[in-house]
Amino acid sequence: MIMITSANHSIDLNNDMWILNTKSLPSSIEEIEMISSDNVFTATPEEYDFMDEFRFRVFTDYIDIKSIAETFKPYRLEFVKVIPHRT
Repeated sequence: MIMITSANHSIDLNNDMWILNTKSLPSSIEEIEMISSDNVFTATPEEYDFMDEFRFRVFTDYIDIKSIAETFKPYRLEFVKVIPHRT
């Protein structure tokens, strides 16, 4: 669980993979944009509700999160963290 505390939020994933696993986006957000080294994900809360399996996106290296809202309010996003086997 990650708390998003600003409209532009960055997370360093340290070579791990994170899978977006949030059930729904808060209605206070008009649109969310999430960018990592290999993925760009954009959705409104309404679009996100109808995405089914397409909303489970994998992010690697970093995540830059841009929340578009008239008035930003902190919110939570849930991820599943996958740590690759390191030898």
